[in-house]
Amino acid sequence: MTQKQTLPMPHDQNAEIAILGAILLNPSKLAPVRQIISADDFYKEAHKKIFTVMCEIEDISYLTVIQELQKKKQIEQCGGEDYILYFVESVSVSAGVEHQARVIKGMSDKRALIHACMTASEACFDGRDDLPEIMAGIKDAIRKIEFGQVTETMTPTQLLKSALDLIEERSKTNQVGVLTGIQKIDNRLAGLEKGCSYIIMAESTIGKSAVCLNIADNVSATLPEEHVLLFTLESTDKILTMRRISRKTRIPLTRLRKGNIRHGEWEELIGSSDALAQRNLQITDKTAYANMEKLTAYCHTYAMSQKVSLIVIDYIQLMNSSVKYSSKHLELSAIAKQINFLAKEIDCPVICVSQETDGKTRESGDIFTFSDNVLRLTKDNETSGTIHIDGQKGKDTGKWFTDIDFDKYTMRVFNTDNSEEQHKEV
Repeated sequence: MTQKQTLPMPHDQNAEIAILGAILLNPSKLAPVRQIISADDFYKEAHKKIFTVMCEIEDISYLTVIQELQKKKQIEQCGGEDYILYFVESVSVSAGVEHQARVIKGMSDKRALIHACMTASEACFDGRDDLPEIMAGIKDAIRKIEFGQVTETMTPTQLLKSALDLIEERSKTNQVGVLTGIQKIDNRLAGLEKGCSYIIMAESTIGKSAVCLNIADNVSATLPEEHVLLFTLESTDKILTMRRISRKTRIPLTRLRKGNIRHGEWEELIGSSDALAQRNLQITDKTAYANMEKLTAYCHTYAMSQKVSLIVIDYIQLMNSSVKYSSKHLELSAIAKQINFLAKEIDCPVICVSQETDGKTRESGDIFTFSDNVLRLTKDNETSGTIHIDGQKGKDTGKWFTDIDFDKYTMRVFNTDNSEEQHKEV
């Protein structure tokens, strides 16, 4: 064992004593401290117990803390009455508790990272997990450290000011978020709102995946400095890229697949491919990301270095969870919740495709309940070029209905219902 491995875990006992002493000296300091740390962030077990008691009782003082510890039969485990008195004697003023709390939080995060690395190291040595599983575990630990920190809650005045600022900002564009590039949808939603989830459900052959690809491509074109993540669990990245080229060049997909390129089309094909290459649309078809926890870890890792404007998942029934559930129904319900949380944590809209069979969402769980917005796509028949969109649930939008025109040969959604517009790029 190396010298580094024998070193004690990161902690600052003086900061922990200072925090506890400051709260005993001035109980009003507990509130700002609790917004930064919890009892689990303390290193010493006695300090965890003492802080827990402080959070549980209403009237905090030297005597009440001792009395509560005695009731719990924990006073001796916490060093006795003299140790509690030592906190008060060690602190003369209660100022600077927020700084000390952040020091404790930083030490706690370092310990969490060390534990994650040690777990990964052990897994590498004993071979119980595959490398992707080990890496996903480390990424998930980092994500929890970064996003698991307690943040300050805004006061009512701060919330009102924030809401007014948001209204003023939106008044300049009349948009609430990222435009889909499909005018009829944008007219109804005014864009996809950050932090919200969108379920697009339909039966097979309706065109739900194609609609999502159109939206992802449009967003990547209008926000060139930001990134769009598209996870395809049903298709492959090459097939979706072929569809993007067909949509851009207007060359039917059936001919592109066969390499049947006519005279004069190569120049358009190469030019369009170069244009698509400039867009930050990341298409991923790795089956590992069928696991919701791995997909979440990947998104958080990606968002650490790049601004993500949209996430698309196709489709939810093909996903699974690391947690074992008694039924697929319960598993998908949990995944729907995680998708909602993912949108909030990354602060971008998340679109998730859902498969229907005979008008019912297959093994849907409570997808409808846990999603902010639900759009159902239908057609009058398989050959129809019109897709009906039924906004069955909307966050502050209510129910709505519209039609969009779709060309199945180039996988392209037309931007308006004007036939002349059907020959212009969305």
